[in-house]
Amino acid sequence: MSLCSRRREPCFVGGFQEEDAIATATREFIEEALSGSIDLKHYAAQLYALCKVKQQNEHLSEAEKDYLKSFHINPEKFSGDIGEATYHFIVKEDPVFVTELSGYLKNALTVAYQGPCRADPRNTDDRWISSTVMTGLIDLSELTLLLERQKYPYRFVAGSDLVDVKRHEFGPSFLRDAFASHGALLCLATAHNLRKKDVISEVVLTQCEKATGTMKNILEGCASQTAHSLLQHVLI
Repeated sequence: MSLCSRRREPCFVGGFQEEDAIATATREFIEEALSGSIDLKHYAAQLYALCKVKQQNEHLSEAEKDYLKSFHINPEKFSGDIGEATYHFIVKEDPVFVTELSGYLKNALTVAYQGPCRADPRNTDDRWISSTVMTGLIDLSELTLLLERQKYPYRFVAGSDLVDVKRHEFGPSFLRDAFASHGALLCLATAHNLRKKDVISEVVLTQCEKATGTMKNILEGCASQTAHSLLQHVLI
């Protein structure tokens, strides 16, 4: 499962890390893959209205700022993103779900790579993107059951700056068209899984070979290389 950005580029759940990796993964998963299923205008009309105000760069009253602060939203940094606001609404009104989802992701995911992304187009000469890549096998039917037993009707509907939640084939088009360095990061995650032969299927290996004639060799090499060599193989 992956997402589509506004430009319809395939991408994965992700965002800038402000807390530990699992907390960030939980926040971004809710914002980007679930928040579209929660009608904020229905559940928190005032919060929704303030999103629209911020999107228009209008000034907030002190009372409105205090209202945002009640959701632990910094009024000075808040852009008016509805997905972000929905996340903060869920944290306040449905903390049990956030805890359950965080626990599920903690058990399902492992860190595949931590370090700079040299192929990321957002890099500059003096600043660059550094990522924590997490990978794991998620049973969608099991995760769906977790969503269905919660306080609100959570479903896989994109939110924030994403337009869709869908399945993508791992192949040349994904590696070529993926947002930023997400294609390269997928290679890193696959290389990580190759270290654990019991959790990667022959179907995935076949898709790797179809992506490029040498993909399997590259990935197998990546699985035994240092982080620097991984960058040389995959991220340049």
